[in-house]
Amino acid sequence: MRALEELLGKLIVDSKGNEVGKIDDVEVDLNSKLVEAIVVKGKGILAKQFQAEKLASLMKRLRITKTEDLLIPFDEVQAIGKYVVLKSGIDQANEPPTPS
Repeated sequence: MRALEELLGKLIVDSKGNEVGKIDDVEVDLNSKLVEAIVVKGKGILAKQFQAEKLASLMKRLRITKTEDLLIPFDEVQAIGKYVVLKSGIDQANEPPTPS
């Protein structure tokens, strides 16, 4: 549980360093005890900062709840340290993933 508590409040950035918002909550699968998604209240700062077409491309990969919260699937997270870094940038979110 301590690891989950440390996630709360962390700043989320995309792969280009653009701020997405801060983690307000997490969704956890109670059976597997794995984090499924991170929650940013009110779509974070995305809606304020980015052009509509760039925002729309990212939103295709993410989910918005009925309360307008942004849910980022945990498999979209590339790294966790001082920041939570997403795998893609705002304007590359609708491009297919590059093979590893």
